[in-house]
Amino acid sequence: MIRLSLLGISLLILQSCGGNGHGIGFAESPLWHTTASAEVKRSYFRSQCLDFGFADKTTEMAQCLQTQMNNSRSAANQKMQNNRIRATTCNTFGNTITCNNW
Repeated sequence: MIRLSLLGISLLILQSCGGNGHGIGFAESPLWHTTASAEVKRSYFRSQCLDFGFADKTTEMAQCLQTQMNNSRSAANQKMQNNRIRATTCNTFGNTITCNNW
């Protein structure tokens, strides 16, 4: 519980440092997705879509932006899940040990 409180306080402090909307952390990281403004994200992904050859202010550009943002957010969430601390609980019954990962 104390660790979660410290983590929350740390994130609030870091977020206040990133008040310019550019976000904290590397672009496309889980923390960046949480702290960067929508405008910063649009600009970042717009440059990717332009590099892919999409013309500005077209339906195809809008679709590219949506796809890039969704894919990036999904990848960031997956990283968070993979890096999550897992707890293992083991129970013994006679000569048998049963373990569950949480």
